[in-house]
Amino acid sequence: MIDPNILRARRTQMGLSLEKLARKAALSKSQIHKIEQGKAGRPNETTVTRLAKALELTPEQLAGKAPIENGEHHTVWEPRRVSTGYRMTVQNRNALAFVARRYRVPAAHILELAPLMFHILAGLSLKARREALDEVFAMFRALDDANGKLPHLGPVASNSVELDDLLNAEDEAIRKRDLLSLDLTREDGENPFVHFLNTQLAAITAPEEREQDGVHDWDGFRTPDYTICSSDLSAFCQGDEDAIHGLSVGWIGFHDIPAELRADDRAGERLDWLKARYAEAKREADRKWAEAGLDILLEGEGQ
Repeated sequence: MIDPNILRARRTQMGLSLEKLARKAALSKSQIHKIEQGKAGRPNETTVTRLAKALELTPEQLAGKAPIENGEHHTVWEPRRVSTGYRMTVQNRNALAFVARRYRVPAAHILELAPLMFHILAGLSLKARREALDEVFAMFRALDDANGKLPHLGPVASNSVELDDLLNAEDEAIRKRDLLSLDLTREDGENPFVHFLNTQLAAITAPEEREQDGVHDWDGFRTPDYTICSSDLSAFCQGDEDAIHGLSVGWIGFHDIPAELRADDRAGERLDWLKARYAEAKREADRKWAEAGLDILLEGEGQ
């Protein structure tokens, strides 16, 4: 097994072009390029051994299973690593896999960056709310200043006790960094952080993904429910609705798909595998629904 990102990073670190590495490893340039793009399937043992030797690595290092030494210069410091103990839903683990595929970065690096990315998004969300609230306050100040300019109309009402309380509560929530502000959110509305995330997501989402992609719910208690990279998922499943549904709801785990079937040139075999796994998962789900007495309810709602 070869980690495409390690292969590409190590080749760049050593100053090797694809052509130079191909000569050094006695492999074809196109073969190495496909491996770096994650489109070569599972390389055989000879290929792994040749590339590892050319890059001055062990096969385990090239697969990302062992720390890497930085060539002849110095050993890269490896920080102490621990298991987080946190559990992810299969649905969100699948989302992580497709984000890693889309941007060609290791899933582990995305997880390492998660605190930083959440910090940035949370800060930007509160900043946007502060700016909007300041704008509302400025509008009311302008309205207060307008009182008396049309005396024949009498005083222009610019506030109310209820509105003042609501705006002051929003001001307090922002100061306390209350991202979700559930007590201020209408029952039929998105909380402010989910609204902010959907606004940002809409700005970067391709037209063909806008109907599916979005943050559906997060109230701080239940696991975040969202859909991203839907066009990549559809392409991966060749548009098959059952396969798409199985991966999107977590009935099928991306990590369960044999590594060799994830390559682009194994799409047909991969779809057969996905459809078989989906049928198996659906039978199991139907059995559990029947045991819980939910099958009758689902039939009545058309499932």
